[in-house]
Amino acid sequence: MCDGSHKGTGFGPRKFTLAEKTKIFLCNCKHTKNPPFCDGSHSGLPVSAEA
Repeated sequence: MCDGSHKGTGFGPRKFTLAEKTKIFLCNCKHTKNPPFCDGSHSGLPVSAEA
């Protein structure tokens, strides 16, 4: 369902497979050190005044 919006941003689609059925969380903030999986890095980001 990629629409190409990432072009020119330095980000791109990432393919992955799971060895066994398990619950995972995918990173949406793009600060993870283990893409495409969430590692909690977002908890150290500064809070925006707009939030």
